[in-house]
Formats: sequence, C-alpha cells, structure tokens
Amino acid sequence: GPNGLVIDRMFYKIVNDTTNDDAVPFSSGSGAEYTRLSYDLKGNYFSFYMHNLSQGNVYRIVFLCDVDGQNQIVDRQFKFKVV
Repeated sequence: GPNGLVIDRMFYKIVNDTTNDDAVPFSSGSGAEYTRLSYDLKGNYFSFYMHNLSQGNVYRIVFLCDVDGQNQIVDRQFKFKVV
C-alpha cells in the first residue's frame, strides 16, 4: 500500500511571510489548476520554479486540501528564503 496519505485535490499557494500577501495564489477556482499537486504511491508533490519570487524574501507554503468537497487550509509554517 501507499507510504503516505494521498489527497486527490490538493493545491498550494506561496505567501510572502513578511507581508502575508499571496505571491502565487491557489488556482483551485480557475480553469487552469496550475497549483494543483500531483501524487503517486508515496504521496503528493509539486514542482515550483522560483524565478518569479523576489531575492531575499522569506516565503511560506500553504496548502488547500479538498477532501470529499470540504476545503481545509493547512499552514504548517513551511518557510523558505530566496537567495
């Protein structure tokens, strides 16, 4: 069986940790679901290219999980800095 929990409809957004502004918003409401996570037997994953983010800023990854039609925001304070 799978090693991790797989959520079929899961999205990410990138938040500027200083201003709390969305640098990359959830795409769950649009036709193109460009922030939707992929998944395999090990769990969910995504690729993200940081060239659009400002150097020196700290960002946070926030997830939106759609489980049986119920949306849940998950913010575990996953932070990274663009250098």
